[in-house]
Amino acid sequence: MNGMRQIVAMTGWHLGAGSLAVALALGWLPAARSDSPPSAPTITLGPGSQLWVEGDSTLHKYRLDAKELRIAMLASGGGGLSDLVAHGSIKTLDVHVPVRGLTSGESGLDSNMRAAMKEDQFHDIRFQMDSYQSSAGSLKVRGRLQIAGVEKPIELEAAAATDGSALRVTGTTRLLLTDYGIKAPKFMLGTMTVADAVDVHFVLRLEIAR
Repeated sequence: MNGMRQIVAMTGWHLGAGSLAVALALGWLPAARSDSPPSAPTITLGPGSQLWVEGDSTLHKYRLDAKELRIAMLASGGGGLSDLVAHGSIKTLDVHVPVRGLTSGESGLDSNMRAAMKEDQFHDIRFQMDSYQSSAGSLKVRGRLQIAGVEKPIELEAAAATDGSALRVTGTTRLLLTDYGIKAPKFMLGTMTVADAVDVHFVLRLEIAR
């Protein structure tokens, strides 16, 4: 695979230092090339990355902040993040948001939302990328979003801009809770009901690990 080192395992016999030199001289083994492709870069989330959910209810608006956010990305080739994205070199993207880490500061709202999302059975909200397109300063990402055990195809639009050596990706998407089998929770003896539509906001500051 382009951008990934090939490791050849040799079994059954062993070459000592002297034997290796002889083997190279006789042409039994190819000499190491100095222009070997770089290993695939490791991409991580940098400081300032965040994700939060904004919604409404019959009583007041609310906001749930994700206290934990995990990503796994695989890219091929080398260069900076902007080049990797522009050249279509991001091969996989997997995002996990633990449901227990979604907090509003109101214990009643938090516990009811976690129960509605079946946190005891499905611990994470998960997004898996299938493909993406990039143009000047913008991204269109297609994938699958899984909430409360229900998976749906989704298309996300985001803005992308360099931030020092990092790439800052920002966007907002609207979801309906009922699309994922989530019944809008009620609490305070039924006087407060959460609206079906929520807006998910994300700021991902992506960095290549050094």
